[in-house]
Amino acid sequence: MPIIFEKAENNSRLAVWHITETEPELTKLINYDTPDLSKQLQQISHPSKRLEWLASRILLKQLGKCVPLVSYDNHGKPYLENQNICFSITHTNNFAAVVVSEKEMTGIDIEYPSTRISKLADRFVHPDEKAFIPHQKESLYHALLWCAKETIYKAVNNPGLEFKTKIRVKPFKAGQEGSFEAAVLTDSGWNKYHLNYLVTKHYYLVWNW
Repeated sequence: MPIIFEKAENNSRLAVWHITETEPELTKLINYDTPDLSKQLQQISHPSKRLEWLASRILLKQLGKCVPLVSYDNHGKPYLENQNICFSITHTNNFAAVVVSEKEMTGIDIEYPSTRISKLADRFVHPDEKAFIPHQKESLYHALLWCAKETIYKAVNNPGLEFKTKIRVKPFKAGQEGSFEAAVLTDSGWNKYHLNYLVTKHYYLVWNW
């Protein structure tokens, strides 16, 4: 089982899977606990998306000790029928990651290194955030900021939440692994979030729990 990163804290766990298997190999690992799982997979046509779906459900099954039959509410937030498990799923470019936590507001996001995120930076980076980004490391900080805001968006579950002005990341110095603070603007003011991150040559990962 190609889990390449695992972390646990209190009653929260996360794992990252590097997808190297074929679809039949992944199918053997999930065993389709219910026919509805097979029906969900049948709705996905793209080969790589099918692999990401399988890997993420296998991780959810392992971390949550549950049948990974994921449903979605009216806002697109995933949940498990008749199970009190808080979780978040993310995947990109042959990687899948899942976090399972007792906290209701949990989130995770993974992205692969690319210039594509920096090309969109003006859409999600606030001037206050731009001010603390080292010019020579823009792509790294842009990726972490994007992952952070995606993570918070998933945790808050507030459709239409504007990334640039309503989610702010506080100044931090990026390393290989660590944490930083962020805040979300709500009707009652700014709510604070503590985020963790991991930087590798293959992916960037941000999560909260």
